[in-house]
Amino acid sequence: MKTATELPWAGPEAGTSRSSRTSRTAKAGAYVILSLLLFTFAVHLPGHSSCLGLKFRPTKPKTVEERVKHILHHTPLIDGHNDLAIYLRAYFNNRIYNESFSKPFAEGGLRGHVDLPRLKAGMNGGAFWSVFWPCPENGTDYSDQNYHYTVQQTLQQIDLLARLRQAHPSIFSPPTLTSKEALHNFHHHHNLISPLGIEGLHQIGNSAATLRQFHALGVRYATLTHNCGNRFADAALWEHPLRRADYPVWGGVSPAGRQLVREMNRLGMIVDLAHTSVDTMLDGSRAPVIFSHSSAYAVCPHPRNVPDEVLDAVQGKRGLVMVNFAPDFVSCVAAPDREDGLPEFVPQNSTLQQVARHILYIGERIGFDHVGLGSDFDGIEHTPEGLDDVSKFPDLVAELLRQGVSDHDAAKVVGGNLLRVWGDVEAVAEEMQKAGEPPGLFVSAVPKEWQDYLVRTKTMALLDFLMRDDLASLSSSESGGAPPESLVEYVKDIRRFSLHRSFRPSRPKLPVLPRQVALGMKTKKLHEVTHFAGYIDRLAEDAASVSGNEFTHFVDFGSGQNYLGRALASPPYNRHIVAVESKEANMAGAKDLDILSGLAEREKRVRNKKLYQRIRDAVDPSQHHDEAALKRAAKELGIPDQDITTIDLRSRKELQATYAVEEGKGTIEYVVGRLEHADLTDVLSQLRGQEDGVRQEDLRMMAISIHSCGNLSHYGIRSMILNPCIRAVAIVGCCYNLLTEKLGPPTHEPPLSRPNLQPINARVARESERRDPQGFPMSERVSTYGGDGIRLNITARMMACQAPQNWTDEDSDAFFTRHFYRAVLQKIFLDKGVISRVYHGQETDTESPFNSSTNPVIIGSLRKQCYTSFKAYVQGAIAKLTTNSDFGQYSQTIKEKMGSITDEEIAQYEETFRHRKRELSAIWTLMAFSACVVESLIVTDRWLFLREHSDMVRDCWVETVFDYRESPRNLVVVGIKK
Repeated sequence: MKTATELPWAGPEAGTSRSSRTSRTAKAGAYVILSLLLFTFAVHLPGHSSCLGLKFRPTKPKTVEERVKHILHHTPLIDGHNDLAIYLRAYFNNRIYNESFSKPFAEGGLRGHVDLPRLKAGMNGGAFWSVFWPCPENGTDYSDQNYHYTVQQTLQQIDLLARLRQAHPSIFSPPTLTSKEALHNFHHHHNLISPLGIEGLHQIGNSAATLRQFHALGVRYATLTHNCGNRFADAALWEHPLRRADYPVWGGVSPAGRQLVREMNRLGMIVDLAHTSVDTMLDGSRAPVIFSHSSAYAVCPHPRNVPDEVLDAVQGKRGLVMVNFAPDFVSCVAAPDREDGLPEFVPQNSTLQQVARHILYIGERIGFDHVGLGSDFDGIEHTPEGLDDVSKFPDLVAELLRQGVSDHDAAKVVGGNLLRVWGDVEAVAEEMQKAGEPPGLFVSAVPKEWQDYLVRTKTMALLDFLMRDDLASLSSSESGGAPPESLVEYVKDIRRFSLHRSFRPSRPKLPVLPRQVALGMKTKKLHEVTHFAGYIDRLAEDAASVSGNEFTHFVDFGSGQNYLGRALASPPYNRHIVAVESKEANMAGAKDLDILSGLAEREKRVRNKKLYQRIRDAVDPSQHHDEAALKRAAKELGIPDQDITTIDLRSRKELQATYAVEEGKGTIEYVVGRLEHADLTDVLSQLRGQEDGVRQEDLRMMAISIHSCGNLSHYGIRSMILNPCIRAVAIVGCCYNLLTEKLGPPTHEPPLSRPNLQPINARVARESERRDPQGFPMSERVSTYGGDGIRLNITARMMACQAPQNWTDEDSDAFFTRHFYRAVLQKIFLDKGVISRVYHGQETDTESPFNSSTNPVIIGSLRKQCYTSFKAYVQGAIAKLTTNSDFGQYSQTIKEKMGSITDEEIAQYEETFRHRKRELSAIWTLMAFSACVVESLIVTDRWLFLREHSDMVRDCWVETVFDYRESPRNLVVVGIKK
């Protein structure tokens, strides 16, 4: 509870007291914890009874009082939430050795709800002692700086309870004991079970390391929020400036919160959902959770209480609701007209019997295995009538017995259930710690019956099985044995749905490109240009023979160095080319090659040679081609400005290429521009002849491209639909990873758009509505298939760029070694805090490799020596990230987090994950093979788009134009307009 208006030491200026306050309205409290628990994974582990193995044998004493004593003698009464520490801070400034505190605490008479005589009188067996510290006043500031003071004060509260235990070692057990050890101490040494609890993750200062150290000091549960949200979760109530129902920030638990919950599971720290918001969801907790001090919403509709739907979920998850004694949460009625969203307090019903009513309601609805006691003593100013302090617990147990609760169920309520949950949480932690790192994608994504075969089969044998072997006559492979039947069927399906890639040239014998035209081409490019130029020429002839009209121009989308256009403009083709290119450097290089090929001439210079030589002699030879330096020298020599203008001081490189138009010969026109759509109006306006009034309707153009990247292929194909003068298209696409997505938010953002390496949620609300109408899919058929259409994420599209049929044994080994090194380095980055895990999606209810990823750190290529060993790779990557100016955004983080890594640490990481390298190569091979279907789908979608425009398109098809071994992106999409 603990607010400015509730704490026992709060004066009149802090607000009205609880009993005098009018009530509070339950707004959406009925749903607070519902979503939360629906996403909680509680693991039911055998070996623990509802009382942690407690041998409770009810007898038949004559009176209720005797029955109560019998129960509390055999079963420790453990209060789920006691605020003695913050009470001592308020009234005694943590000075527990002063007689003003020490004497009444030991002998009785201490103000508040707790002292040793009353603990004994109430037959208390222990408590989770809260080391609470309030939310910062600026609760919306989730920065480390804002939480720094809170962490410091939490440590002081932990120290306070440690000193109190040292002052009374025979009374309090150490907080670091396990549940079984604590129970043993209770029975054999009569010690109070005394673990600690923090009340809100604002107390850890955004640091999992702080959480781990708190656990080492005895903190055994953590409430996700107090009366303020934090970086990890939303709260039910807001404290400043006035108490009110909170408004969600994260829509429940944030991505960082899910990660932290998993760490709590691994540590064995109980997840406490008291104080959490209406939308809070946990999709990561494997262990049971508790509500350390919350009551039944059906009895008192307060946002801090637990609604029926959540109670039902608690039962299914083996969790626990520990009833709070705070009057506001015990006795209230709905008040829908209140602006603060809180219910109306009913003071006359704030009684011990009303608390019992909450316990009975929960027990009768979901069973007495799931209800306990969480008093909030010393954290509340007023208490229900009859529950004045810790000495009155037996009276509450007696009331339960009078209401018909069995002795066995009462034993569960007072402490057995909490011990059971605590033990289950410890068991989950032990399991997670033994398992080490969670299983990777290979184990999670690949069917179990495939895994052994894939790991044991050598890479080349696996590639043969996937792509080349006759599946009808399979025998056991050398290393992997016979493949599972289900895997064989999968391979058959992938082959069946993949487009065939066999190649036959368009003509039996294609013209050999002249040496001057082939300048700059490597073997792959020479193959592509030779075959595609021949294909385009034949396609143009065939289309013209049908329509009776020749093509006037061929528009090359993304011409680059214009190898294709140069070949088509040269004999024997002599076509008119429009080369559209966004990069001026590429265009300048292309024009130089045009000059060398004879398609263009360099601009002629006319200059006064004597005067020019005089200027050159006046400058350093290194400045002979520096126009600015030559002009300065001319002025220093006193040459008049009018004479300088007659001297062409440009270097040879700066002279422009000139193109002559001759009848019967091909031409090239360059258009600078970045295409963002398929409308070519701007491109056409720049063509020669437009100023002479050449009509666009007289133009008959074909859009062509070899390996236009990403959406550029879409623009080329769409251009036939949007531009009357485009009469045909022949587009070979590539770089599918650069395609945008029409049906959903982008699954890839340019890495340099990230301002830093801190975790971000890739699926924030504003991103989720982004759609690119130019993206994949193009066709209506694929866009609406199955109702929602087909989407391809970045991984699928990236893998579609692979060419597994061309992999060799040597290349594969080097390739997979590089990927192994990079994967292990990413793990080091994660462990060292360079990056964080990012969680995606709001509706998943499991922790899965499929709903999380890590921040990208783009390293790029390294020197060849860096791949000789993992140590060399790590050192090379760190050196590049900390010294290369292109990686400035990473430098400081890498230096701080990775600067101290030792050779021994690097070697240990490599050894730890060495056995996973085969998993990596197997799943990568399987993904690359499977992505054959992805490329086929992308190409088919483009064909379907043309087919759906049958009112304009006379014919359309897909075929191969290159040998796959030379150029694996070998599928051309062709469309001919009516």
